[in-house]
Amino acid sequence: MKINKRIISVATILLCLYFLAGCAAVTHLSGEKPQVSLKNISIVPGETTLVPRFKIDLHLVNPNSTPLPLHGIFYTLKLADEQILSGASNQLPTVAGYSEEDISLFADVDLAGGVKLVKQLLNGKISNLDYLLDAKIDTGKFSPSLHLQEKGKIIDVD
Repeated sequence: MKINKRIISVATILLCLYFLAGCAAVTHLSGEKPQVSLKNISIVPGETTLVPRFKIDLHLVNPNSTPLPLHGIFYTLKLADEQILSGASNQLPTVAGYSEEDISLFADVDLAGGVKLVKQLLNGKISNLDYLLDAKIDTGKFSPSLHLQEKGKIIDVD
């Protein structure tokens, strides 16, 4: 069986181009890890619904020369170990190289978690109101997700 040298050459070139394209897509992995931090959590004023709506502001820093595309985010917020809200968004910007970007997320309260929290507050089972924000940001197929886990105290209940 005789194999055409031209077919082998074309296949070899295509294979090399495929691997080079993959390497180009992964190049920003070798740079500095992008940073994400919590700027603010607030209740959205002026809403007419009975269930409050929250606004979560995040700050992202891209310390690399290549743009950082943000494809999606999934986030949860717990108060006193009760999940109060969760959400997802795919309406995110691309952070240019060597720049910063603020993003705002909006979410409604998880009614079941809110009822459990109020019940604990009324029964005096909570000594302080701690929060935990957990966010996972997808930056594309060839790069690891960014994770944010921010803990803090809102108020002392005592």
